[in-house]
Amino acid sequence: MTDEQTLHFGKQPVRIVTIDGALWFTAADLYETKNRRTNKQHLACFDRSHLRLHTFQSDAGPRKLTLVSTLGALTIASGLPEPDGRIMDAWVRKQVAALGLDRPPFTLGADGALPARPKTTWLAFEDWEALAAANPHARRNSPVQNINELDDDDTPVPFKPSAERVAADRQAMLDAEYEIVEMPRHKARPRKKKR
Repeated sequence: MTDEQTLHFGKQPVRIVTIDGALWFTAADLYETKNRRTNKQHLACFDRSHLRLHTFQSDAGPRKLTLVSTLGALTIASGLPEPDGRIMDAWVRKQVAALGLDRPPFTLGADGALPARPKTTWLAFEDWEALAAANPHARRNSPVQNINELDDDDTPVPFKPSAERVAADRQAMLDAEYEIVEMPRHKARPRKKKR
């Protein structure tokens, strides 16, 4: 059985799909909540069991997007800078519990790395410390090329400009004509003495 819903992370919509009792989050929506493009290089490090494609129907027609499991959503959170990662991690855990599913335990992420580190004042911090102590060499998996689950309709912006683009921009700067204008200097006002 498949059930589509939309949750809200602040004002940003996040599409979720419940498939056979398991919760899946749309990867593009999770990244969009933090004004980021989908990091497919990071998603390529995920274990394949945490990725799948799903087709959403919209006004513009069908759109095929990558879904990540609950653990995958927590793994995306661990790849964000702080405090964004911690906030997303807490939001995902809260949504899972609100939907009546078991709150996910602290385990290694879908990419093999540690989850986002909670604040030291949170109850979960002790669980995170225990996990970190039990897995001192936990590191992100190497990315895998040509994963079918990442072949979706979400077209990311290139991570790095090409060498040709950098050379063209550099040449454009050199060719540009700039007018050098000397700004007038203002004299500092003398300070009034306190009496």
